[in-house]
Amino acid sequence: MERFEIYGRRSCDEALTHLGSLDVPNADAVTDAAKKAHGEDWMELVAIPAGQIAWAIEEDDA
Repeated sequence: MERFEIYGRRSCDEALTHLGSLDVPNADAVTDAAKKAHGEDWMELVAIPAGQIAWAIEEDDA
C-alpha cells in the first residue's frame, strides 16, 4: 500500500487545504479513491505521495 496526502480547494482564491490521508494499492488507484473519499466538487484535488514530502518545518513528535 502507498500513502498519499490529499489537498483540495474549491476556488482560485482559496488555499489548498489538507483533507486527509489515503492508503491505496498503487499510484494508479489514488484518483478514484480521492474522488470517492472527498467527492468531485473541487477546482483542484491534489494527491502527494507521503514519502515525497520535504518538510520545511515539522512539529516535533517527541
